[in-house]
Amino acid sequence: TAGVARRIVNTDGRGVALRGAPGGDRLPGKGYDEGATVQAFESSGEWTRIQGSDGRQGWVLSVTLSR
Repeated sequence: TAGVARRIVNTDGRGVALRGAPGGDRLPGKGYDEGATVQAFESSGEWTRIQGSDGRQGWVLSVTLSR
């Protein structure tokens, strides 16, 4: 299923860390910078699964994604 394009926002310039599950542990490596465009997929509570242009996936707080 195709995602919906969203931008990383509301992080005070810090960007987001990717988590392995909603509210779960941070995945190793870098997350995505504020302003990056990502694809948003399903949501679970206050979390949304995203995938960036480089193919890395993880869960981030939904409030950090533009509408």
